[in-house]
Amino acid sequence: MSQSHFATNFNWIKPSDITLDSRAYRYGDGFFESMLFHKGKLLHSALHWERIIHTAKSLFLELPVSLTQKFLETHLAHKVEQLKWETARVRLTFLRHSAGNYTPNQNKVFIITEITDHNYYQFSETGLKLCTYTQIPKPNNFLSSLKTCNALPYVLASVYAYKNGADAALIINNQGNIAEAQHSNVFIVLNNTLITPHLDQDCIDGVMRKVVLQLAQKLGISIHETSISTSMLNQAQEVFLSNASQGIQWAASHQTSTYQNTTSKKVFEALINLVK
Repeated sequence: MSQSHFATNFNWIKPSDITLDSRAYRYGDGFFESMLFHKGKLLHSALHWERIIHTAKSLFLELPVSLTQKFLETHLAHKVEQLKWETARVRLTFLRHSAGNYTPNQNKVFIITEITDHNYYQFSETGLKLCTYTQIPKPNNFLSSLKTCNALPYVLASVYAYKNGADAALIINNQGNIAEAQHSNVFIVLNNTLITPHLDQDCIDGVMRKVVLQLAQKLGISIHETSISTSMLNQAQEVFLSNASQGIQWAASHQTSTYQNTTSKKVFEALINLVK
């Protein structure tokens, strides 16, 4: 079940208010932020807010002056409380509100908020089956780290995974290294080191990616942000994915390789303890 809310004093609109002349429809001109709300709290709120501010500045979007981290937390808490859900997924979409073709005549935003009933973080003992999608490498530019509304490569990677009987597809960059999965950042464990693609490898600057790195450091796990080649996937002891909505998802296999879950479980338990 999904609920969308409208606030006229805040330039917040319903998805149904998007028209055919909208820049969102024509150009995908905007970005989104997916978050998890649990037991009255917006999880990792500061990191999400930091990314919203950074993305808006990068895309020359002007956020409402009255939109603050505190307002966002209070507004969403009120909406989720009304719905009486213990855990909810929140998606905020920020769209440029302007006439014009490619060149907008202003940079103010409409904001759509969607709230969906959702499960809390769960660790699957089955694990994910992964494949690799190579048809559209992820380009190397500053947009690669942002969650923009231009998501066609992720859609095609998801379709590819489905057609190949996999749960998720890994996406490569122009160097042929692993950038991320279609909805998550990627971590591997190789030679007792937790490795994730560096941001210069064109991955999304994920909130849960930052949380995992912080937790691993507290747990005394060796960390390395670098490139991940396909051969490293074959040698890895573990692989797992991370995103803000689902937390940590252990991968049981990638093609002919199979993986353990010792480190992923340890980090997952630390995540659960962090947000109790």
